[in-house]
Amino acid sequence: MNKELKREVFLQINYLGESEYALAYSRAETKDVATIVEAIQQHRKTFEDGRVASIGSAAFASQEQWKALAGESERSARDLLMQSSSELAELDRLEKAAFEAKRLADAKNRELESAWNEFSRIPERADAIRLELDGIAKLLQELEPEKIEADFKRHYKATLNGSAADPFAQTALAGLLVTRQLRKECLNEKAEDLNKKLAELKARSKALAKKLE
Repeated sequence: MNKELKREVFLQINYLGESEYALAYSRAETKDVATIVEAIQQHRKTFEDGRVASIGSAAFASQEQWKALAGESERSARDLLMQSSSELAELDRLEKAAFEAKRLADAKNRELESAWNEFSRIPERADAIRLELDGIAKLLQELEPEKIEADFKRHYKATLNGSAADPFAQTALAGLLVTRQLRKECLNEKAEDLNKKLAELKARSKALAKKLE
């Protein structure tokens, strides 16, 4: 039974017993505080004669009278529960089954929601990888020796002809010629890693799509 629901009911009914609560809970068509409280009050009416004075919807009695009334009601509820213990066991079993079914359904919904969120982000992640691969391809083109050598010759000839040339550009191009092969290796290794990640994303996307069918 719902512990929070039980606590709320016990706060509203004076001297409420466990059997009274269990009986009212089993009888209540809707498992909420108001319905269970009403069921308890209906059960207690049998024992109110001569003990409780009513003015409108309000009921009045001494503390001793409320305790006596609650005691009789509790004993009566216990007797009734003893007669229908098999029904209570079945009710408890059904409630547990319903709770477990809801728990599993909620867990499945959370799993599917998580899968959908991941699936919906895959295209953006794949585009980012492709953009990075395009950048690497452009850098590799710039490392072709013919282009670097042509640029270096152009700057160096300008210097020989007395033109104002950028010495830093010549130094950078010379360094690029020396380190070109190492840079290509690093860029190719990076591209290989990115292509692996892209393949993994495609495989993950396929698996998630199947899961979300």
